[in-house]
Amino acid sequence: MKITEIISKNLFLEILPNWLTAIGTVGAVIVSLWLSLNSVRIRYRASANFMKNTINDDEHLLIRIINTGQKPFTVESLFWILKRRFKKQIYYQNPDINLFTQKIPKRLNEGEEVNIFLDSGILKDNIVKKFVPNHSIQLLFTTSYGHSCRINIAKSSIEKLYSYTKTRTA
Repeated sequence: MKITEIISKNLFLEILPNWLTAIGTVGAVIVSLWLSLNSVRIRYRASANFMKNTINDDEHLLIRIINTGQKPFTVESLFWILKRRFKKQIYYQNPDINLFTQKIPKRLNEGEEVNIFLDSGILKDNIVKKFVPNHSIQLLFTTSYGHSCRINIAKSSIEKLYSYTKTRTA
């Protein structure tokens, strides 16, 4: 028997299956860790858009937060963040009390949503007073797990906030 035959028999019958088993085991551990960590992550879709009330032509900023994951969480509060270079200002937003706004804190299970309507008059009085067009503006909500989650503000809504500052200064 030649040495190459001995090596090739050992390689395919003893060494290669052990290596493939080890690689498969490591792969299974990686996949199980990824699945377990992925299932505990909060998943959401959040947006903010100005909408016009058809009854009295008032404008409202509609903030919609949807739980798109399996893990339930509670929407605790809303915050505006105004940034200008190195200065950062944070303002708490108290949701309006009206017929359309759902109260927060609100627990969201899988697929549930919360809708918050902010009256444009209140926005003008509170946020726009502090808002300068050179600021970048963000809207965040906090969860029961201590996460701060960003709400995507539509570009047209940001432009509307800028227009409020122009009418304020005029």
